[in-house]
Amino acid sequence: MSAIQEVIDQLERSLPSSSSSQRLQILRSVTDIYLGGLATHSDDNIELFDQVLNQLIDYVETQP
Repeated sequence: MSAIQEVIDQLERSLPSSSSSQRLQILRSVTDIYLGGLATHSDDNIELFDQVLNQLIDYVETQP
């Protein structure tokens, strides 16, 4: 399993047990980390951020 898939799997396992405010905080934190290092991220980092952000956004939009 790739490192990216491992992070995605961990995220998927943790989201159902988190509150709406915790999910929003995670989304904000990941976004801040991404934007803070935008000029220095590798292609692999960008792919990971893309997948994590998409997962978080999808989950935040569909959960109460």
